[in-house]
Parts: sequence; structure tokens; C-alpha cells
Amino acid sequence: MKKIAFYFLFALVFTIPWQGIVVFPGLGTISRLIGFASIGVALLVILFYKKINEIPIVIWLMVLFVIWNLLTYFWSIHPPRTLVRVVTFSQLLAMVWLIWELCETKRDGMIIMQAYILGAYVAIIDMLVTYFTGAGQSFRIAATGFNPNWLAISFAVGIPISWHLMFKFHNKILYIINMLYFPLAIFCIILTASRGGLVTALIASSIIPISFLYYGRSPKFVFALSIIIILAIIPLLSTGTFSNLERNIERLTETTDMVREGRMTGRETIWLTGFDVFSENSLIGVGSGGFNRSVELLLGSAVSAHNTYLAVIVDTGIIGFLLFMAIIFVAIKPNNKLPIHDRIFFLIFFMTLMIGLIPANLEANKVTWLVFAFLTTQTTLLFRNGKIVQIYKE
Repeated sequence: MKKIAFYFLFALVFTIPWQGIVVFPGLGTISRLIGFASIGVALLVILFYKKINEIPIVIWLMVLFVIWNLLTYFWSIHPPRTLVRVVTFSQLLAMVWLIWELCETKRDGMIIMQAYILGAYVAIIDMLVTYFTGAGQSFRIAATGFNPNWLAISFAVGIPISWHLMFKFHNKILYIINMLYFPLAIFCIILTASRGGLVTALIASSIIPISFLYYGRSPKFVFALSIIIILAIIPLLSTGTFSNLERNIERLTETTDMVREGRMTGRETIWLTGFDVFSENSLIGVGSGGFNRSVELLLGSAVSAHNTYLAVIVDTGIIGFLLFMAIIFVAIKPNNKLPIHDRIFFLIFFMTLMIGLIPANLEANKVTWLVFAFLTTQTTLLFRNGKIVQIYKE
């Protein structure tokens, strides 16, 4: 029974990176449907074994965050939107709990992380087909049903995961899959022309030179680095094949100038307006999911925050923001018992998320909460009988 539940969980995480490609009218994305099925099977497992894992502090913080979002309904600037957002957060909380409950060993956690990489390949293939067939309607290419910025950040999140797993599994096929993910993800991020995605990918890619300190003499490291260098040179030698990327590269190379000059493609106006709204509703916010409506009164149009931290603090005030940040930092609570390469991986993984939340509002995105779950299942320490102990055995 537990194996069946774990297979459903694997399928759920596998579909998340490409959920927008398959959508059932009136029902939602494929990952949503599998998510409901996974929760149902997990509940049957709990009823059968009459046992549930001890809930870690970080999940209790998530519960409090969802409850606070629900409370904001009573003063929300847009109550219907708040209810929708609370339902979404509740589903994301259930997903995190599901991963926590079914991943009983660190290896289980790594298998679920591998599912994310395999799922990302579906989105990558979709993008490559669009690019090489010329089916894209814009120079900014994304997988079907995805926002280019969100997709680029989700690809960046996978970079430290794939590099970490490359040294963990001994299967040669998985080694090749994880090794090739980096160059393919970078290429797809270029296709999206997402500046935020590029910056996030640069942070994520730091795991490669840093891992040289402890994997430098490993044949896996040397071979992977050689292949990546060769694949990076190929586009330079095949200008005809990749000749239509000029606009993408030009847009990406403007990133440093924009940051230096304070030009953020209109985001600065949105952010300043958001801070104005926050100053008037600093403690309790305007209501979960209410950012768009709150700035519409000042800007004349409803626009998203393009920044997770700003969206959370405007929506839920200081109280909600502190709960959200507590979730992030408790999830990465250092585990000194982990090997140094594992600690470095989780630190870079954590920083990738922190940077990725800056250029996009991803507080209600599955990938964000999936990262919370990965960090929780692999690094969290629990209090039991007044002592700090690890829940997972190798």
C-alpha cells in the first residue's frame, strides 16, 4: 500500500514541471488531478497502518500561514480572490505534507527530486520542438501553458538538484540524464529570454565550481564538466543552426545595465505602488490575493507584483510575511550531521529559491512549495521529548 502511495507521489512531482501542457477543461491541470488521487491513497495508507509521522515545525508554520490567509478574508479588498488563494495554499500544504509523510528515508527524498528533473525534461522537449520547428509566435519561447519567467525559474531550481543527484545515484542512465540537464536547462532559459530566470540560474550554477572542492578528482565530475564545455562550444561553431537567438541574447545581456540604472521593465513603478499600499495596511494587509486589485486603484490597471516578498507582505501584512519567511528559514535549518557536500547543496538550493522569488510572484506556485518540501524532508530536525533528533534514517 505504501509503495502505491509513493508511486502516486512520484507521478505528482513528475507532472509539476509540465503541468501546463496537459489541462482538462473544468478539472484543472494533470498534476492537480494526480495530487487529489495521491492524497486519497495516502489517507488510505494512514487508516490501514494507523500511524502518521510526527509533523515538523515547518509544516505547522505552513498551517498557521494558511489560517492567516483565510482570516484575511474578513477584511480582504477582493474576497472571492482570497478564497481561491486559500484553497490553493491548502492544496500546496497538502502536497508538502504528502512528501513528508511518504518519504521515509533520504533516498526516498532523492527519488522524488529525481522525478522533478524527469518532469522538467518533458517541458524542455516541448520547448525544443517549438524552437526547431519554428512554431513559436514570439522570440520568447516557453513550454505550452507556461509563463516564460516562471518556467525559467523552475528550470533554474532544477540545476542544483540534477548536479547533486548526479553523484548520488549509481545508475548510468540517471547519471547521463542529470548531467545533460544543466546545458539543456540553460539553453531553454535563453529561449525564454527571462532576465530573472538567468540571474536565478547563475546562482544555481554556482554549485558546479563549488563542488570542484570535494568532487574535483571524481571521474563523474571531470566527464560531466568536459561534456558541458563541449556542448557550450557547439553553438559557437554552428551559427546557422542557432542564428535566430540574437533577440533572446540581446534581452538577457541588458540585465546588468537595467539593474545598475534601476530600470526593471516597469517593475519599479509596480513595486513603489505596492509599498504605498503596504504603508496603509502594514499589519494585516489587503487580503490574500488582493495585490492586483489594490494597485489597480492607483495604477489604473490590475497588475501582479512581480516579486514574491512584496506580494506576500502587501496581501497578508507583516504577520503573514513573518510566517512566510519563517517557513523558508526553518526549512533550511542547518543540519551539521549532513556531509559537507550535502550542506553546500542545500545552501545553494536555498539561495536559488530566495533569488528566484525576487523577479516573480511565486508564493502560490507549486515549484516554490515543492522546494519547501525538498528542504524539509532532507534537512529538518524535530523536537521529540525535549531533544532534537533526526527523523530520517539512511
